[in-house]
Amino acid sequence: MLFMDQVLKKITDVFTGIYQGAGDAVFNEANEADRPSLKAAFNYAAKKHEGQTRRGQQPRPYTDHLLMVWFLTHISGQSLEAQQAALLHDVAEDCLKNAETQEDILKEIKNLFGENVSSICRDLTLPLGMEDTDEAELDFISKIPKGSQPIKSCDNLANLWDAIHDTPKKWTGDRIKEDVVFRSQIKDLVTQPASLLDKLFAAVSTLAGEPKSPVLKQSRIVVRPPQPPKP
Repeated sequence: MLFMDQVLKKITDVFTGIYQGAGDAVFNEANEADRPSLKAAFNYAAKKHEGQTRRGQQPRPYTDHLLMVWFLTHISGQSLEAQQAALLHDVAEDCLKNAETQEDILKEIKNLFGENVSSICRDLTLPLGMEDTDEAELDFISKIPKGSQPIKSCDNLANLWDAIHDTPKKWTGDRIKEDVVFRSQIKDLVTQPASLLDKLFAAVSTLAGEPKSPVLKQSRIVVRPPQPPKP
C-alpha cells in the first residue's frame, strides 16, 4: 500500500505540474539518455496537434494529454519506443490536414521514429469512418495487439484522470460516473489483473466521488472572443 501511495503521489505531482504549464520540462523525469528521442517525438506531435485543446475548466494544449500518457508509460517501465509511441499515439487519428491520410502519417512516423513506434501508433489509431459509438470503440480496443495494450492502458488512465481532476464543463456527477464505467470497460480489455496500471486505475477511479479541478494558471492560455468582421 505504501508503494502505491508513493506512486500515486508522484503521478499527482507530475500531472499537476503539467496542468500548470510544465511542458516538456517533464522529461527531466526520464533517463537522461532517452530525453533527446522523447523530445524529438514530442516536438513532432506538438507541431501536428498545434491549436488543439483538451476539454476542461479551461482550454489546455492537447499536448498536456500526450505528456500525461508518456509519464504513465515511463513510470510503468515501458520501453523507449513505447514511450515515443505514447507521445505520438493520436497524430494519425486527430491531425490529418489537407489531403493527408492516416497511412501518410503512419509512414512519416515510421521514417522518423522507426517501424516499432509506427506499428504501435497504427494499433492505437481508430480508423476513419468507424461508427462513433462506445460499442464500436470497445470492439476496436478488444483487438489491440498485446504489445500495444500498455500504451492504451496509459491513455485510458490519463483520460480518467482528466475527467476527475479537470472535469469538462457541463459534466455532472452522473456524467463523470458514466465515464468511469466506460473506462473500466476499456481497462478490463487491455490490462492484466494486479498489474501496476490496473492498481493505479482502481486507485484513481475511487476519486470520482468528489471530482476537483486543479489550480490552473490563469495566464496560461488567453482565449479571445471572435472579432466581428470589419465593415
